[in-house]
Amino acid sequence: TESAPASPEISLLAISDLHSLPLPTLPSADILVLAGDLSEGTPTQLTTRLASLSALKANYLHILVIGGNHDRALDPDCDSHDTNNAEDPHAELDRRIACREAYENCKDVTYLNNTGTTIMIRGQQLRVWGSPGSLATSKQTAFGYASAEAGDYWSRIPLDTDVLITHGPPAGYLDGGMGCVELTNALWRVRPRVHVFGHVHQGRGMVRLEF
Repeated sequence: TESAPASPEISLLAISDLHSLPLPTLPSADILVLAGDLSEGTPTQLTTRLASLSALKANYLHILVIGGNHDRALDPDCDSHDTNNAEDPHAELDRRIACREAYENCKDVTYLNNTGTTIMIRGQQLRVWGSPGSLATSKQTAFGYASAEAGDYWSRIPLDTDVLITHGPPAGYLDGGMGCVELTNALWRVRPRVHVFGHVHQGRGMVRLEF
């Protein structure tokens, strides 16, 4: 019998932790992933970043984005602290809400916040889950969770996930000692085809796992 034809290859370009840096010149790919820390946290920076990503739509079939611990305007739990310190708290809150709505409603960029999406590329279906979470280093960490909450936090990843995008790293893999054990446990439970993460700048690279 003849073997089934191989599925067409899919290219994925992954970056993270740009903070306030402008987008570099990027090669084309099927999928562009930004794994958090899109900014230093202000609504203006985040809105500008979204516009720059939307302008790249012609180069990618899908652009997938999550927040990170610096992207404070994307996290409603940071509103109280940040607006209280603003010159005009009401105007600042309005800007933050408008920023979040822009990300949630953008047609050129898929923004994931502990949510999933299904994408199609040349007849292949990929189930994607994205989470901005990382272990909290303080009460003011955007999208932070405590170690005691980590098991529940990562239990929500669907078992049929093909592409997992998280800001925080799993323990033991390119994590600089800052990774989350419960995320590692979830990784081995879910066994995605690809896991993209950021947060630890010196941990860039790739690891190939055989589950």
